[in-house]
Amino acid sequence: MKRRVYLNEYNVPMGNAIYLPYASGLLQAYAQNNPEVRGMYEFMPILFQRDTVENIIAQYDSPAVAGFSVSIWNYELSCAVAREVKRLWPECIIVFGGPSVGEDLSFVDHMVRGEGEKAFLNILLGVDDVAEPEKDIDNYPSPYVSGVFDGIMADNPHLEFQAIIETTRGCPYSCVFCFWGHQGGLYKKFRRHGFMYICAEAGWIGVHKIKYIFVSDSNFGVMKEDIETAKIYADVNESYGYPEKVRVCYGKTAQDSIFETAKVLSEAGLAKAVTLSSQSYHEPTLKAIHRDNIKKEIIESMYERYHKAGIPTYSEFILGLPEENSSSFSSGINRALERMKGNKLFIYQCTVLPNTRLADPEYQRRYGIKTVRVPLKEVHASVRADNMVVEYEDIVIGTDAMSVGEYVQCLAWAWQVQFRLLAKFPVLLGKSYVALAREVVKGKSRCQHDPKFGDIYWEPEEFFYLQAMEHKVGDIKQFAIEKVLYGRKGK
Repeated sequence: MKRRVYLNEYNVPMGNAIYLPYASGLLQAYAQNNPEVRGMYEFMPILFQRDTVENIIAQYDSPAVAGFSVSIWNYELSCAVAREVKRLWPECIIVFGGPSVGEDLSFVDHMVRGEGEKAFLNILLGVDDVAEPEKDIDNYPSPYVSGVFDGIMADNPHLEFQAIIETTRGCPYSCVFCFWGHQGGLYKKFRRHGFMYICAEAGWIGVHKIKYIFVSDSNFGVMKEDIETAKIYADVNESYGYPEKVRVCYGKTAQDSIFETAKVLSEAGLAKAVTLSSQSYHEPTLKAIHRDNIKKEIIESMYERYHKAGIPTYSEFILGLPEENSSSFSSGINRALERMKGNKLFIYQCTVLPNTRLADPEYQRRYGIKTVRVPLKEVHASVRADNMVVEYEDIVIGTDAMSVGEYVQCLAWAWQVQFRLLAKFPVLLGKSYVALAREVVKGKSRCQHDPKFGDIYWEPEEFFYLQAMEHKVGDIKQFAIEKVLYGRKGK
């Protein structure tokens, strides 16, 4: 009998919508391209849905290898399942990979840091060798085109699948809060898929009626080739009616090519709003987080350009960054509001992601960074049942430049600012925001849930907005879905 391989990538459900397990699909597609692997191993259906440990284990049968793609939203569940797999089948080889791979764990046999395709192949073949990533990423077969996901889709007709694609790998920047910027093991130089590869995936997405795709490139639009990629998806949409929306992480420089790329997607009706990621307007902060190469004057000029072209934008700021004080934070937000020309503003709490410079204890000591661990409740995702494993995130709640008390006031003010942009009518909720902010710094998630607004998590400003609107509309749940959820953050 062939040895059984189980790949695990528990993704975040959003109602009946969920992403296809892209990372696991890449591993399987690359491994199955090897004749020796095909002769030795049988790949079982990828386990991609969040569930109880007992229900997941019930899908295992005599595993030889169990691979886990671990991220912040599935790390604890992955550990719980892997620990139980090792207990029940001690000879099973456990492999962890992904952005949240951390310290060595007693029940894990191999920790893969960085690109996983060649490393995982070597593990299956029993080869003890350093796996250098492919220089030509077209050598990684597409899990879509190669049919890895066909069985998943056929077995789950009730689910609305979304797709992650990548046209490039790598990132030349080193932002301290980002996995790409520190220990991702990814090349600083971009490696790009060829247009035949991109066209084949786009065609698959159109034929299989995938409504929503996320382009996981670190800096989409910085290359002129990205304009052509946008045109490919516009043509596929015209031919098949799918995808309906394409969300990307736009680059921070190369203004002309980014603008032209966004224009193509916008004219095709595929575009989400263009991200103009400031993160902060405070020069010492930008230097501390390694983003001082991105000038606020350039971002502000882009507001005007996109506004004239009728392309919606939104700006992002992060609360809790090093060197940012309450005065610089509020003045930066106010300056952005003056120049936004009616577009959106999102203010995020600073999350300390594993394998980033921000997570380095030495870096945290340097800037006096204080954190608290809170239950992870993914915004706009389905509410996690009480019998599910709890996931966590670490958020910054203070630095040498901003006390915890000042952080509480800034957080409450940030929610009020976003509420006013969303509601466009005055409602005094200051005390409610301050009370919630005080609970957050003690370890409570900011995200809110009330069944009458749907079984998903809401940002505080959205939640308070829905409360304010509750008595003004008839079907508040449908109102929440149509007027809030579909209009924010590309969800």
